[in-house]
Amino acid sequence: MKKYQLIVDSCCDIPVEFYEKYDITVINYSISFNERTYQDRKEITADELVSMVEKSKIMPKTEPLSVSLLQQAFEKSLKDAEHLLFLTASSFISSTYDNALYAVKEAELSKKVSVIDSRSISSGIGLQAIGIAQDIEAKLSLEDILARAKERRERTRLFFSIQTMDFLQKSGKCFGLTYLLGNKFHIKPIVSIEDGKMQVSTLVKTKKSKKSAKHMAISFLKELKQENIDFNYPVFLPHVGAQKAVKKAIKKLDCNVGDNFVIPVTSSGVIAAHCGDDTIGVAYMAKTNR
Repeated sequence: MKKYQLIVDSCCDIPVEFYEKYDITVINYSISFNERTYQDRKEITADELVSMVEKSKIMPKTEPLSVSLLQQAFEKSLKDAEHLLFLTASSFISSTYDNALYAVKEAELSKKVSVIDSRSISSGIGLQAIGIAQDIEAKLSLEDILARAKERRERTRLFFSIQTMDFLQKSGKCFGLTYLLGNKFHIKPIVSIEDGKMQVSTLVKTKKSKKSAKHMAISFLKELKQENIDFNYPVFLPHVGAQKAVKKAIKKLDCNVGDNFVIPVTSSGVIAAHCGDDTIGVAYMAKTNR
């Protein structure tokens, strides 16, 4: 039996092969669409979801991980591990963290399950998961793993641009003015995750994600110039569609940090359900807190 098992929810965006490389278990969200429910990543992909929405004009809905589902997942994983480390999407964006705490308390698993709030989403969670997995491999104590996880989340940077405002507006994540600016005047927000919350970092007037990707690259290159990038972690480009923007971003960043260090990542259906097509982000680990 292994000592620790790292678990994430399916909002965590890392390349598929990383899940196997770092022995990470995934608990999948449910996505409801047109009177049918799908398991994120298992039964539906981001591209498939976007295509279905475009054809039907029906917006998807995501469901938080329930207390009962989490308890079942914990009990299953505890058959093979002494202690579980569950890294969740930000508690300010999803109720999964709170549900997990309740599941642990109700099942009296506080000595066997540690719930960690990533204060991030998408590849921001992915970077933190890699760090925790490496700490497990290094055979650190539970106390040190949890302390380093808390410190690491303060250094996580995540920016993403949203080209299609309808998804955010329908999901209640977008206010009317931002929706009007985005759809009528082609002013797109570049959003950052700060203290677990979505914040508008800047606004870009553009119809194309490639220009937004350029602005996000500038933020990364600024910190690179200040020697504030932690190169123990890759740079991820999570995206829904946006292949042209991804290629442009890789070309711009690779010439500054070296080939194969910047890695594109296909986002989950959960991200697609809230952000829509042509979304692109950049996630990296800084040396210092924000």
